[in-house]
Amino acid sequence: MWDQHWQERWAGLAAELVHQQRLTLEDQFSTGLRHIEEACRLPQANTVGEMQQRTAALCRKMMETMRQTQEAQFRNYQSAAARCAELMMKWLAAGWAAT
Repeated sequence: MWDQHWQERWAGLAAELVHQQRLTLEDQFSTGLRHIEEACRLPQANTVGEMQQRTAALCRKMMETMRQTQEAQFRNYQSAAARCAELMMKWLAAGWAAT
């Protein structure tokens, strides 16, 4: 019942899920680096008020980035769970049909 065909399908699904996770993490890291670079420029503010505005804007950006990242990871998880369930149902159906 667990033949080469199903092993290849599971391996393909696993590889695709890992690839998607890598893309999500790369995007998260590059955005984080941009935020760090922006934080390093905060001391260039000319006034305390400008420093406060820049700091508040950066905090909002970082919170928005975290929200977007969490939403993307949750969507990826939902998609992965659905695809795993679909593949499992096909595998089970094929096994029952063979008996």
